[in-house]
Amino acid sequence: METHLLERFNLHLNNPSDAQAWLRALTSAKALLANPNSSDSTRRAVVDGLTRLLCRGNADFTILRYIVKLLGDAAALHGIFAPSIIEVLRPLLEGEEKLVADALSALASVDGFLLEEGLVLSLASSLHVSVRSMLVKLLVSSLDRDKISIVVMKPHFMIRVLLGLAEDLYPLIRAKAVDGLALVCRIDDTVVGFQTVKCFNDCATSFLHNDEELTRLSAIRLISACDQFLASNKGDTRYCELTDAIFVQLCVMARDMSMKVRVEAFSALGKLQGVSEHMLLQSLSKKILGTQNIENTFVEHTLRNSKFPFSSSAGAFVHGIEDEFHEVRMVACKSLGTLCNLSIQFSSAALDLLMDMLNDHEIAVRLQTLETLYQMAANDRLIIQEKHMHMFLGLLNDVDAIIRFATRKLLLLVELPKLEIFKAAINSILTNLERHPEEEEDVFFILFCIGVSNAKLALKLAKEFASVVQPFSVGELILDTPWAAGHLVLIVSSTFSSKQKISDIPTVLFSYAVPLVGRISRSLGGFVSQYFLSNYLCHLSGIHVSFGIPMSEETKLTAMKLEETLANSLKCRDKLCNSLLLLHDENLKSKCKEDKFGSCQVSASSEIFLQRERDIDDRLTQSIKCILGKVQETWHLIHSHCGFVALRILRACKEELDFINLDINGSGADFVAFGLEYVQVIMLFAEIWQQMYAKSFRVTAMAALDILIEKLDASLRRLKYCFSGLSVEEECHLLELILVSHVLRLHKFQICSRDILMKMDSTISRLQILCEEGSNISAFIKEAKMYSTEEGTNECSREFPVDKLLQLFYLRLIPFRGKFRHIKADLTAIGNNSENPLHYVSGLPVGITFEIFLYNTSQMERVWLKLAIDGSFQYIFLDLCKFRVCHEVRKGTLTIPYYAAPRAASFVLKACICIEFPVGDVLHLKRKVGGPKHDSIRISQEVDVYFVGIGSY
Repeated sequence: METHLLERFNLHLNNPSDAQAWLRALTSAKALLANPNSSDSTRRAVVDGLTRLLCRGNADFTILRYIVKLLGDAAALHGIFAPSIIEVLRPLLEGEEKLVADALSALASVDGFLLEEGLVLSLASSLHVSVRSMLVKLLVSSLDRDKISIVVMKPHFMIRVLLGLAEDLYPLIRAKAVDGLALVCRIDDTVVGFQTVKCFNDCATSFLHNDEELTRLSAIRLISACDQFLASNKGDTRYCELTDAIFVQLCVMARDMSMKVRVEAFSALGKLQGVSEHMLLQSLSKKILGTQNIENTFVEHTLRNSKFPFSSSAGAFVHGIEDEFHEVRMVACKSLGTLCNLSIQFSSAALDLLMDMLNDHEIAVRLQTLETLYQMAANDRLIIQEKHMHMFLGLLNDVDAIIRFATRKLLLLVELPKLEIFKAAINSILTNLERHPEEEEDVFFILFCIGVSNAKLALKLAKEFASVVQPFSVGELILDTPWAAGHLVLIVSSTFSSKQKISDIPTVLFSYAVPLVGRISRSLGGFVSQYFLSNYLCHLSGIHVSFGIPMSEETKLTAMKLEETLANSLKCRDKLCNSLLLLHDENLKSKCKEDKFGSCQVSASSEIFLQRERDIDDRLTQSIKCILGKVQETWHLIHSHCGFVALRILRACKEELDFINLDINGSGADFVAFGLEYVQVIMLFAEIWQQMYAKSFRVTAMAALDILIEKLDASLRRLKYCFSGLSVEEECHLLELILVSHVLRLHKFQICSRDILMKMDSTISRLQILCEEGSNISAFIKEAKMYSTEEGTNECSREFPVDKLLQLFYLRLIPFRGKFRHIKADLTAIGNNSENPLHYVSGLPVGITFEIFLYNTSQMERVWLKLAIDGSFQYIFLDLCKFRVCHEVRKGTLTIPYYAAPRAASFVLKACICIEFPVGDVLHLKRKVGGPKHDSIRISQEVDVYFVGIGSY
């Protein structure tokens, strides 16, 4: 094969009159060079042939560019050819041809090639934008110390070249050059001094009002880099003075017309250090505070003689938290919290703004505000006044679970100095418990910690609670209510404080708390064993009959250790406390899968949530969009009955997505999952087209076509129902594909089907509702509507013009927005595998314990556990209210009885999680009893559950 390809290469290469022959020669050359099994002599022959063709110069420009790229790839892959290829391509850099940029790109990855100062100056003055763009890209990459640099030049010379390129007429080159200056400022401490930083700052300042958004963004990043350098050199007073001027510049850019620029400006503000207090306070007030308190004459002179006077910073953060875009409000809130570390007076003034943000309509903004308040509390900058408590405690009953979770964790760090404030906080927590009983474990944990740290106030509350309980101690009061249970947890926890006199608490309350020991122990994540807590409460209540073990000195020591550990965990605040010891039951440590004290970090939970709210990385987004673009381009091949070629391209797209999926998680994984399912849909279309229009199509092939259409229908349903939050454009695109699948079903039947026509009418109606004024309605949809309406009114079933409709359909590029979430589930049968089967007796139910994780589901979804064996199904409805919710993940452990065990020595049961179609989808209504009323989709992998009958072994 190698010899054959080489012969073809030489044959086509020696045919100068035919451009197509040269293209075929280049294809053969690429195959021979890329093949790892090709011999060096063959590669040498190919390189020599390409060199001759390049030097001949009579080929088309596109062919010459491709030759340069092939030679560069050959030199990078096979180092033995590098010297000769450098010798061939280097002269191209000194010419005036358009191949300079291609040659520079090809040589950039070749070992042994170096860019010296003279060549850099020549390339920097090139008339071609592509040459200057490639040069600045190489210069910036050479500053990365983790990469091998091909640029050989002195640092000061590098700075001068970048400053020159920063004045380029082309916006992308300007932006890249300014980013290069920022990189120099960050990594080269030996070269950069005060004058250099001031020069960089002046350069960035001149670009702050540039018309191009990219240039302004780069200018802000350079200003931020300058400040980071200043922060590491606080010894010189000039650095501190320049920091204030930088702060004013960024405050001005925080009111830019571009949302991205405002986000970048506020992000840079949060990184500033050493800003004077007067400057900070001015950014919180729209009223001009005056400059009489500014003592730094350098700053005063700088501001008065610049385009950014002191008054320019007025109310910058007020504008930020009132911005129309939640992305700006979030980053302004985060930066506000960071700057609070610089001044106590500033943090006190900023608190009013932060409290207003707790009423924001965006969940992400409220959560970011809670994280900011948490960081302020961790740095002793948070003193919530009594006027703020009502607004703060109101979040304990927020509609969103993660907001309630974050508020409870922040409450651990909030001081509750007065009894009225303490009672208000406890009442809000108990209201939270009454409205959301599924959050009991976390609420009990918070109450336990509050009781330890506020023992004296808990004692007063205990006396009030006892006065309410005692008159009804005959049994009329139900102690298992959330209100009573919460008070008992608070009272029990207060006994673990050295500041508490246990004798002041009525002993009857401890006896009331004994039935709660299991729930309290579980809420503490195994921190306190149930055995110890039971004996401890019985001792306090004077009960010795049931357990018979008095509280020994060792038990007292254990209580002291618990108090000390809880106190230390609260002092840790934003740090993980790893010193949590399990008391009286070391085995529980391995069973405890969650560290309750570690989970009290608001920053950890909010960071995960905010990460899901943010847009995924630009590089990943562009990669997925590019792949989906390739998928769309295969449609003309499918339509032209070139299905084999289309399938080969689609498989390559799927492999690319699988490769991307190996290295991502979170929201990025959701988008890749969508892309994989979408590629699968188009692959099924290609196979169906092959089946329908194959010359050898027979009636016997109808079964295969039927299977493909069923698979297509299932994939389309997964795309429509398993990805929540699809945009209108994305849903319209999927509905049009669903309409095509209905038409394909008519092709299968060859005649009209009233059920299918009803589904077509329903799909078209939905499309008309979503599309604005019918502007996005394609010719295919209009024609399908006309025929479905006409046939629906005709009582006789006759042939439907399927082929005509399919010819009208053309796959458009899917408008990928990336704002959706993937509804999926993980299912595990605990303690069961092929080597450890469950034992059963035929005819009797057997319990199966499952661990279930549900991702991105809401309480509106109807989720089922499906158990199947030999065509027999059992459905179990999953009540999502009983699942624990954390970071959009619902977790639950259920023991399910299985009733249909067959009369066999052993069997394997298939289990999976399914989600039922929306209630409004009447077209998928089922008439089965004991399961979903509508069709359902599997959202988890099938799990095998192994059974073996008792007495069969």
